[in-house]
Amino acid sequence: MKNVFSIDKSSHEQLIDVFLKDLNFQIECSKLTVEEEDFLNILLKKLLINIGKDNVFDYISYIYREILNNAKKGNLKRLYFIENNLTITNKDDYSKGMINFKKALISETDKFTESLPEQGFYIKTGYTIIDDILEITIENNSCLTNEEKKVINDKIQNATEFKSIEDAMITVTNNPEGAGLGLIISILILKKLNLDQNNLIIFSDDRITHSTIKIPLSVTTAENQEFIKDTILSEIEDIPQFPEHIMQIQNMLLNDNIDIKELSKVVIRDAALTGRIIKFSNSPLYLTYREVSSISDAIKTIGLSGLKSIIYSYGSEKILKERYKTEKLQGIFTHCNNVANIAFSLAKKKLHRHLLENLYIAALLHDLGKILAIAIDETFITSINKICHDKEISLSLIEKIAQGINHRTIGGLLARKWNFPDLLIDVIDNHHSPEKSHEENKDIVYFVYFANCIENHNKDYEKIYTNMNKESLDFFRINTPDDIKKIVDHL
Repeated sequence: MKNVFSIDKSSHEQLIDVFLKDLNFQIECSKLTVEEEDFLNILLKKLLINIGKDNVFDYISYIYREILNNAKKGNLKRLYFIENNLTITNKDDYSKGMINFKKALISETDKFTESLPEQGFYIKTGYTIIDDILEITIENNSCLTNEEKKVINDKIQNATEFKSIEDAMITVTNNPEGAGLGLIISILILKKLNLDQNNLIIFSDDRITHSTIKIPLSVTTAENQEFIKDTILSEIEDIPQFPEHIMQIQNMLLNDNIDIKELSKVVIRDAALTGRIIKFSNSPLYLTYREVSSISDAIKTIGLSGLKSIIYSYGSEKILKERYKTEKLQGIFTHCNNVANIAFSLAKKKLHRHLLENLYIAALLHDLGKILAIAIDETFITSINKICHDKEISLSLIEKIAQGINHRTIGGLLARKWNFPDLLIDVIDNHHSPEKSHEENKDIVYFVYFANCIENHNKDYEKIYTNMNKESLDFFRINTPDDIKKIVDHL
């Protein structure tokens, strides 16, 4: 018999403490508020980190939230029928009640939610590992009607027949209510994890509805599969090499006896590149006693290794901006600049200057693949943006399902095509999993990872702490969200 802890009556710290010691318990709530749902998601994240499966968190989290909210909706529906003297198992009452329930769900959700505890409605959830299978259970004390069972079974069956996310979206978009989208997405997510509908079991008797999500500990995500969509490979093959004058500079940099004056003559032909080099030479990275204004002085200040790094960053940005004229690109470049500045501030007292140069450029390029990922499927993403917003489905999750490859993999492929140094490729490949990076690059990859977390979550220290993996927390000696705040406050 499992112990049951109430979110309402137990502190979050107490639940986390119990959770980390023993999975043999359930958590109960009546209302499933936004805060309670977020807390349950934090527990799921911690569990997946503990068993080394945090790389599938986005996938499992979506399914978990979907089932939790369906359980709450089921309880709200029963409460509505009770308060309006309708019998949910009566066909006429059900049709009549559902018309008004949908309206009430939009306009009076808070009112009905507050009444759930008084009427004895609950949701219980638990986590168990049996025979190398993680089982996540969600139970609510509302039984399904025959009509509801049929709808659920039909949606699951329909989802198994979709060949792609595009097919599913077209079907759902043509349905004015977008009915069953969450369940369909859940089945498609399972497909991406090489699982099927048998890993999501929904059962109901005359008292409760019980749902189980079964995740084998051997599960792998699409990132780990060798299969890569032909469209992405084809697109990468079509992307040109760096412009001729950039390649000329790269070739000149291969010469140990390079003439700085001759090099400066080639660089100065590109006004934007010249400006970037001079700006970089005047950055806090180089403690110059006077402002650098000439290109030859700038090259002497940053050195040939610094110039090589700038060439990779500048060449990448130039090609991608010219090829993909989308407003979203500037947002990614801004994000990368912010990450680079944060990473530099984090590491400036800890790394040697030449490593700081590499760190800064690596941070600028860490999301190289995201540009390509967005550009390839921008038309598709735009077409589903509204329904994703209405249904509160993460666009990043849709991109994962649609593309079958993540932006880190795409960026790594492009970096290899452009013959980037191993360090830059390592950062692009592993900036979300620094523990997998090569030993000689780990310091830089960890700093990019941490800076990326800080930039993504905008000083929400609890969220930064929750989303960082154990290896990264250990690397920076972080034990609490307050430790992160202290680090950020000193930047």
